[in-house]
Amino acid sequence: MATMWNTCRIAIAFLFSLWAAAAQEITPPEKFFGFALGADKKIARWDKIVEYYNLLEKQSGGRMKVVNMGPTSENNPFLEVFITAAANMAKLDRYREVNGRLSDPRGLTEAQARALAAEGKAVIVQSMSMHATEIGGTQMAPELAYDLLARKGTDAHCRHQLTAAE
Repeated sequence: MATMWNTCRIAIAFLFSLWAAAAQEITPPEKFFGFALGADKKIARWDKIVEYYNLLEKQSGGRMKVVNMGPTSENNPFLEVFITAAANMAKLDRYREVNGRLSDPRGLTEAQARALAAEGKAVIVQSMSMHATEIGGTQMAPELAYDLLARKGTDAHCRHQLTAAE
């Protein structure tokens, strides 16, 4: 009886580990959109890209945050997307405050400014497709988001980018 119980416990633990691994899976863009982004005669629509970012946020384990900053002039969501290590994401408001203080250091002593600089994180901003006729950045951005989320933990350079920078 004890052997059967141990076998059942091992099987349950194995199934739980498979479920946990599946829950951590990041959906590749090609699977979501049904084609490789950048393929000839294929363009992902903005509403589907927004949907994909929202899916990635749910799958990211706290490493991605999607903020709808309001509608564009064509009434589409204008997004701000953060991708970083979960530990950085938890301190995102603090890093924003630190960078804000450093952007206008009037009233700070040199020691205070140095302390804030040591506490803060570098911020990498990438604006994709600033002009309506520039679609390459918009089409590439889901691939970049996927790479940053899916490669985390397996690629030392990617891991460094997500922990050293916000």
